[in-house]
Amino acid sequence: MSVYCEPRTDVEVFNEIGDARRILLVGCPSCANLSYSFHKELPKESPIYKFTLTGIKAVYTRHEIDRMAHLFAQKGLHVDSWLPNAPAGICVLDEGARRNLSNKCQDIDTIITLSCDSGTKNVEDILPGKKVVGAMNARGLLTAITKTKMKIWKTFIDKETLYIKKFVFE
Repeated sequence: MSVYCEPRTDVEVFNEIGDARRILLVGCPSCANLSYSFHKELPKESPIYKFTLTGIKAVYTRHEIDRMAHLFAQKGLHVDSWLPNAPAGICVLDEGARRNLSNKCQDIDTIITLSCDSGTKNVEDILPGKKVVGAMNARGLLTAITKTKMKIWKTFIDKETLYIKKFVFE
């Protein structure tokens, strides 16, 4: 089971970053990747994960990071990105990943997290004093069945089994 997240609009995120000039997009290969697979209009048979020699890569989060990087670069901002290998999300980073993230942020004004609220909070805790802006909001829980095709080294989500239980806010 994963946290179901809904993306915020580009305008909302852009307005929240204020006068930042150097941005780091930090993506989550877990909850965000599964949530983006539901929201993005990619081909039906698009894999959610690709297996490579350097690890398991989150396809949908990478796609969204690349899209946002292009958008912010067009506005004259310096943009870099960081996306750890799956399956661990950015809410449960080990010491080495925490160090890598800290090192990536030396000259960064603002970090934009493509993750659930837990991932955003973890990045805030790792990088005290840095502005952290969430590009997604947790809205519920998500379950689905995945299928791995080892001949092509990819994992797919069976969208017919996708179930989202949204939180009820009162």
